[in-house]
Amino acid sequence: MNAMTVYQLILAKQSQQPFRLARDVSLAMIISIMVIIFATAVSDSKISSLFPIFTVAMLIVAIGEIGSHTFNEYKEKGNAYVWLMLPATTLEKWLSNFVMSFFIIPVVFILVFSASSLIAKLLIAMLGWPVEASLFNPISTDGWSLLKGYWLIHPLYFFGAIYFKNRVVMKTTAAMFILIILWFIYTAFIADLLISAQVESSLEFFESQFNHSETYIKFGPLIIEEENIRLTSPILGRLLGTAIMIGYFSYFWSLSLLRFRELEL
Repeated sequence: MNAMTVYQLILAKQSQQPFRLARDVSLAMIISIMVIIFATAVSDSKISSLFPIFTVAMLIVAIGEIGSHTFNEYKEKGNAYVWLMLPATTLEKWLSNFVMSFFIIPVVFILVFSASSLIAKLLIAMLGWPVEASLFNPISTDGWSLLKGYWLIHPLYFFGAIYFKNRVVMKTTAAMFILIILWFIYTAFIADLLISAQVESSLEFFESQFNHSETYIKFGPLIIEEENIRLTSPILGRLLGTAIMIGYFSYFWSLSLLRFRELEL
């Protein structure tokens, strides 16, 4: 893999629509400024945090960028074959979209949000309104939370971007909901078929223990309370959460790469 090739692929894609990113950035800034000014105008004195506004804005960015502009060059019948025949490996072509959507886009738009809060503050001061607009710090906890939230949904919709030709966000979300519902139904059916008797006896045991004034019951690595279940060790919980997140990211990114290989073949 050659990093320079990945960089050249990113530049080549942007050169197809040279004003697209500038247009989207400008539009996002104008809308953000208007929303901040409106929200500040209807508040009593000051908006304590712009994080809720920019959370919605970041979700819209993810829908627009990942859903409409990721792998879009391979979905156009007129020039898809040109991109597929470029002298670059499959991994390099995949990485060019990955780097753009995972690193460049969220950082650019977080900086746009920060600049829009500053411009909105200056405009409010020039208008002489007796209200104060907040500033958004991109390297603060809120900025990091925006970035993590974007990254959290990226693997799923990045896979959907290469799997579906259009309406990526809607189709990916609908497919995920259907799979989750089917998984719950299937799991409940299998559990009822195979281990319903064991579950009922376990529930009776736990109820009898709680009836004897026990506040909690240790069951292996779990602590079972009347209205809650938690792990005995916080470290174990963090390890389990880390393993789930690594599996989630690895699974959907791997599927997207495999799907892209199928497209090239």
